[in-house]
Amino acid sequence: MARSLTLGTAQLGIDGYGIANRVGHLNDDSVFELLDCAIRNDVRAIDCARAYGEAEARVGRNLERLSLGDVCLITKLSPLASLPEEASDQAVIDAVDASVYRSCYELGLRTLPVLMLHRWQHYQSHQGRIWQRLVELQQKGVIRELGASVYRPEEAAAALAEPLVRHVQVPVNLLDKRWFELDIPGMANSRTDCTIYARSIYLQGLLVNAADCWPQISGVNSAEICALLDTLVADFSRESRADLCMAYILGQNWIDSIVVGVETKEQLEQNFQMARYQPLTLEQQQQLAARIPHLPVELLDPSQWRKN
Repeated sequence: MARSLTLGTAQLGIDGYGIANRVGHLNDDSVFELLDCAIRNDVRAIDCARAYGEAEARVGRNLERLSLGDVCLITKLSPLASLPEEASDQAVIDAVDASVYRSCYELGLRTLPVLMLHRWQHYQSHQGRIWQRLVELQQKGVIRELGASVYRPEEAAAALAEPLVRHVQVPVNLLDKRWFELDIPGMANSRTDCTIYARSIYLQGLLVNAADCWPQISGVNSAEICALLDTLVADFSRESRADLCMAYILGQNWIDSIVVGVETKEQLEQNFQMARYQPLTLEQQQQLAARIPHLPVELLDPSQWRKN
């Protein structure tokens, strides 16, 4: 089962990140309080990305004031949106190096403990030259371990098949059956050398908010789903929808850590409190899954919400 929490930092670097965001820009004191609270509560890792705006810089500015101990710093390669597929070898090297060394600069590190692909397609795109360059940087000591942040089960399966991938982030929550249909748990458990992180366990805040906050998607009755979630909270004797979501993922034996993104210290402390509660048993997980209807990927994948 998931043994720890990882602090996500998108909210630290991007104002108004997430459909349920109510706080907006966090000042520097608030950022320090969040990081300090996370470390004092034995957070496993701090999860950054080049695409998270000022997140790396804000974490980096606070590192000297914090006692990291065994906390792992994770960051992700730039999405490289402006790098064309037909780019030259040198252009690929330059783009990858610019992202990696900028992360080193912002975080104040000579070696990045973990560098993940933010887009799994970069493993094969550009004739594999992006991944090849990351491996070269790992061999030079600029990167300690490589990983991947994925969006679909097929991507997770491919990432887990790559021996150099030692960290994989998957967006999984109690509504999403896709990961189990492809037996990602079995694949993950076979990779004892790989750390699996669950992110978006609240579906970017959707699962803990009212139906009128949900995106309008054909075939999805948000009011019915919210009512079902409230019924499940009562039936499984949980404190809240958030507690139900957390307990479900905590009980998954293939998840090592849960990424939580928060806007306030109070929210972070609530997550740590819920993480101390008893997780759902395997039998309870199966009972819950049997009551969840199959839902369209347009709901399960937040990147598709804006298209609806």
